[in-house]
Amino acid sequence: MEQAKGVLAERWQVNMDDAFTAMPSYARNHQLRLTEIAKEIAEGTLDTDQIPSPAT
Repeated sequence: MEQAKGVLAERWQVNMDDAFTAMPSYARNHQLRLTEIAKEIAEGTLDTDQIPSPAT
């Protein structure tokens, strides 16, 4: 989970909390488990462009 937050935070240039807020809604909207989303983000197998970045 921490690695996934780090990937998103770096990509979006936001803090870790803001990066995390996008993951649960994406998981819910796609009927996936949050842990699976985090794993795929950390492994680089999920196209993170599909996840809406938090408003800055």
